Amino acid sequence: RNGTTYNPSISIAALEEQLPTALFLRCHASYIVNIRAVRAYTATNITLETGELIPVSRSYKSRVREVLALSHAPDDAQRTDLEEQRINK
Repeated sequence: RNGTTYNPSISIAALEEQLPTALFLRCHASYIVNIRAVRAYTATNITLETGELIPVSRSYKSRVREVLALSHAPDDAQRTDLEEQRINK
């Protein structure tokens, strides 16, 4: 969340196994992100709250979309606001 980069002495696969899947997501062979730190995402990149762009590889694209769509779905209040914005345009 604070933009810190870690260089663990274990493999990223081993690190991925140790992290809680509800909070962390593998998006690339070289990257695991904290889901709570994701501001936005596309098919090819994740934007963190810090503004840093993290690549999404083709092999992880479907999983990233699946997980982030659930964790970043607007709540009812946001959904209503979005609908009102569309109507007022």
